[in-house]
Amino acid sequence: MLTLIPLCLAATTLGQSSLIRVNQVGYAMKGPKLAVLLAPTDTVRLLGPHNEVAWKGVPSDPLDWAEAEETGQLVDFSSFRTPGTWRLEAGSEASWPIVIQRAPWEPLLKGLIKGLWYNRASYAIPSGYGGQWSRAAGHPDTDVRVHSSAVGPVRTTASRIRSPGGWYDAGDYGKYLPSAAISTWSLLHLYQQFPSYLDTLDLGVPEHPQIQSDLLDEAVWNLRWMLSMQDPTDGGVYHRLTTTGFPSDATMPDADRGARYVSQKSTAAALDLAATAAKAYRVLRDRSPALADSCLHSAQAAWNWARRNPTQYFLPDSINEHFSPSISAGPYSDQNVSDEFDWAASELMLATGQDSFSLAVRLGDRVAQNRRAPMIDWGDVRSLGLLSLSLEKAKIPASAIDLGEAAGDMITMAGRAIRKVRLENGFHLPEAPYKWSSNTVFANNGILCWSAWRITGDTSFQSAAIDMLDYLLGRNATGYSFVTGFGGLTPIHPHHRISSGDAVDAPVPGMLVGGPNPGQEDACAGYPSKLAPKSYVDASCSYASNEPAINQNAALILLAGSLSAELADSGSTSRRTHPRPLTLSVSIHSARLRVQIPSPDDLEVEVFGVDGRSRGPSTGANGTIELAMPHSGVWQIQARSAGKTWGARVTVP
Repeated sequence: MLTLIPLCLAATTLGQSSLIRVNQVGYAMKGPKLAVLLAPTDTVRLLGPHNEVAWKGVPSDPLDWAEAEETGQLVDFSSFRTPGTWRLEAGSEASWPIVIQRAPWEPLLKGLIKGLWYNRASYAIPSGYGGQWSRAAGHPDTDVRVHSSAVGPVRTTASRIRSPGGWYDAGDYGKYLPSAAISTWSLLHLYQQFPSYLDTLDLGVPEHPQIQSDLLDEAVWNLRWMLSMQDPTDGGVYHRLTTTGFPSDATMPDADRGARYVSQKSTAAALDLAATAAKAYRVLRDRSPALADSCLHSAQAAWNWARRNPTQYFLPDSINEHFSPSISAGPYSDQNVSDEFDWAASELMLATGQDSFSLAVRLGDRVAQNRRAPMIDWGDVRSLGLLSLSLEKAKIPASAIDLGEAAGDMITMAGRAIRKVRLENGFHLPEAPYKWSSNTVFANNGILCWSAWRITGDTSFQSAAIDMLDYLLGRNATGYSFVTGFGGLTPIHPHHRISSGDAVDAPVPGMLVGGPNPGQEDACAGYPSKLAPKSYVDASCSYASNEPAINQNAALILLAGSLSAELADSGSTSRRTHPRPLTLSVSIHSARLRVQIPSPDDLEVEVFGVDGRSRGPSTGANGTIELAMPHSGVWQIQARSAGKTWGARVTVP
């Protein structure tokens, strides 16, 4: 299996001009291709590898971008469709290499997903797959303490629980339900739309024998951690898992050995799990039925807890005032959970076919009465439910059938609002509230525009979505491609403890940093400007503008993945095969589990529990194999023989 090698060109050797802003990763052959020129000229040229002129064009009249205090010209070379690597020249100025391909964003998509894999908790990155970014495992989280704010009827401060796995949230080593939920949901939503395409993606990581999809396996890795954050005695969900404070900036995961705590259960965390697990049930029920069943059970239990505790808000300052020890970590506070209720109700209704979830929150009335264009954010998740409803209209119960069209109308409304603002900018660059994690806003706005295109067929929405991608990859006021390792000018010093402490010059690749933020809350030296679009500094101290985060990556994965899947050759075939399931004969006899399969070849049989984890493989021959009977419950049996796979579920009484 090949290890992914990101596109990373050294600025010190190429001498590209900062006055030509382009998408530094690539343009689609048949898509829009725009560049911004800040050095006035009458003519621009595309040159090939031997300095041959491949295209000539005339830039627009001078245009103003007031917010960035820039005047420049727009270069539209959409008519040029020849694949290859080119450069745009204007007078003595030259751009970064311009890659034109049929599907130019697929390497980026792979890199972003692998960026999550690099940030797995409780996991060693092996050198055979991680290359120079290999590292030891940290934070096993098999002996997690229950904070005094999180005690319940059964679990006390003396209790110890297991909550391994998941992704590190950002530059720190905390794990938080709100950001984990939207991140996991985004991967599941992408897979739900394009399973055949995504099954072909080989990320150069160890494969899971049951899931057999690198993207889906990555989503399941975080999903399992989320499920472990639920208290099985009442269905409530802990809001976060952290140490009492942040370690020093260059601390590697295996060196951070402070006590880890789960903090207070919250309504938001319970609904986040309910929504994500209900989505996972629909995605996984044909691929991993036992895990899917577990997800649905957890989703319903979390929903019921939230209904009993509708105002259990996570307020860190209040928690530190009334409970000990004091914890300083990411808050992810949210005192308006109406959107979480709507999201969870939408996902559970689609999972169960029961309109009672919609009726419980008067979802139809809320959608019909809401005239505000929706947005997407970890703290505003109503649109995630709208996206699911618009995608899965056939699963909406007849009594709520109008919700599908209404959801589509809301998504289209959002797309129109984003498109309008974008067209008011002379450079066709997106405008949005520049704030903490502004790059996530742009990626999520791209998702809304792309979804509006799928709903309406209006290609102007697709162009708007590509503009968002262009912005994140270099066509912006800073000149940076904001994904580590992808592009010519990329972040080298992100606020990311692994990248600071691993003794490797290059940062971990495939991470989208936060982006311009005029708040500059970190007081880091070196910001070039207070102007909002330029308020970014590539320095490790800049957690306000240069910190990666899983929800940032996930948003761009959903955008780049959707665009890449649309460009993929419809005739392509998967490199992994999922043969038509055949019937397994499973019987229980004399405390043994007997599995028979219509194949004379050697068998490999594995038993998985409801959590999706293997309970041990076994091998045999002649079409029959016996295993020691597992304890009572629902089990997934997977058998492999001669390159084929069969599956079955069995309930052990």
